[in-house]
Amino acid sequence: MGIYNKAVTATPPAGTIQLFFLLSPGNRDFLLTTNVGERNTLLRQRWRNVSEYNLYEREDPCRRILILNEFSYIHTFGGSGRVKLYRFYGASNTYHLFTTNYQEGVNAGYTYEGVTGWVHR
Repeated sequence: MGIYNKAVTATPPAGTIQLFFLLSPGNRDFLLTTNVGERNTLLRQRWRNVSEYNLYEREDPCRRILILNEFSYIHTFGGSGRVKLYRFYGASNTYHLFTTNYQEGVNAGYTYEGVTGWVHR
């Protein structure tokens, strides 16, 4: 996973896709997804999109504020030093689990939901 600052460069790194971070109502669960349709569905269900990290820099009588618009991006394929980021869901506790160890999710009794992308180990 990497951070891309759209204020610094016009295009994200090649071979990556934006990773959306969403928080469930009441902040009991979080989800990472690259699927815009899934993100939009969850937003309609009152999940919060916390994907963009914003800081602002402007002159203010009391302080100076820094502006950054940063997004997380994840690799869309394997490569040197990259491993799969697996997504699991635990129906009994309604939590998602993201791990680079497939067996960890299986051993925890979670349901496998797929590969979110590839990350550096």
